[in-house]
Amino acid sequence: MDSMAREHLIREWKPFDDVKVYTKVNKFALSLACRLLLGIDDPIQVQKFSDTFRYAMSGFYSMPVNFPGTSYHSALKEIGSLKKQMLKIIQDKKQRLKNSGAADTNVDILSWMLMDPNFKSKPESEIAFNLITLLIPSHESTSSAAAFVLKYVAEFPSIHDMVYKEMMAIANSKPPEELLNWEDIQKMKYSWCVINESLRLTPPGLGTFREATKNLNFAGYTIPEGWKVLWSPFTTNKDPKYYPDPDKCDPTRHEGNGPEPGTHMPFSMGPRKCPGQDYAKFVVLVYMYNVLRRFKLQVLNPDENIMYRGGPIPENGLPMRLQPLYRNVSHKTE
Repeated sequence: MDSMAREHLIREWKPFDDVKVYTKVNKFALSLACRLLLGIDDPIQVQKFSDTFRYAMSGFYSMPVNFPGTSYHSALKEIGSLKKQMLKIIQDKKQRLKNSGAADTNVDILSWMLMDPNFKSKPESEIAFNLITLLIPSHESTSSAAAFVLKYVAEFPSIHDMVYKEMMAIANSKPPEELLNWEDIQKMKYSWCVINESLRLTPPGLGTFREATKNLNFAGYTIPEGWKVLWSPFTTNKDPKYYPDPDKCDPTRHEGNGPEPGTHMPFSMGPRKCPGQDYAKFVVLVYMYNVLRRFKLQVLNPDENIMYRGGPIPENGLPMRLQPLYRNVSHKTE
């Protein structure tokens, strides 16, 4: 993650005075997911996935009318195309593994799946479905989370200074060019509080469905057994009972034991908790580390309209102005 983030910033950030942060981080998150999940580095293939996901996601929250011209119809076509691409990738990977033996077992998730006895005998279509369900959240919600974290850091100088101090302490404790490791991530305690507060203020998902296992009463309403229930973080995350001055950005809310259980669930909770929590945490922290050591950010349109396509998306890509801080960076990779 760290190596790819450094390469990404040199290519996608350093040459410019202004960047659209959401657009950049979305591109990085998808490239990272393609490499870790599929072992794909080809930017042309990554762009194909990006185009497919853009159309497919538009159908997730549309009326399920399968008629030419509707968002749902277009989304189904794109998912069909994506499945064909994925099947071709699986077949090519199988052939390479057959030729190289177990040499590539730990290179990416797909290689591991094809070598693991529990997956090896499964139909290729099932493996393709598993990969698609991993790819979509691994870049869509993660890129939204990372973009809005950078927005809040840019908007609040006191938060920026604390995060910058923490990141530079880690950078200055390491030899030049050394990549981040597990111990470094564990030291980013305040930065993780900032991420949690950003997730509270701008949740990357619209909510979570659960099914009522029995008839129950809630707030004067009866919910029959078998009905779906949608929990929305946009209400619980700003409940003044648990968050005084709920619209204020205050990362210290998450220090120590943090908020009361069940009042802040960016990754849900219980046995169906998002299995990608640690992955998302690492991606956002690593991206913050690389961006904020190199640039001070200025939000160019604080009132930019936010659209929702499963999660929040800045209408214009979240444009920011960059102030380079190269002289303060101990890793002279540039």
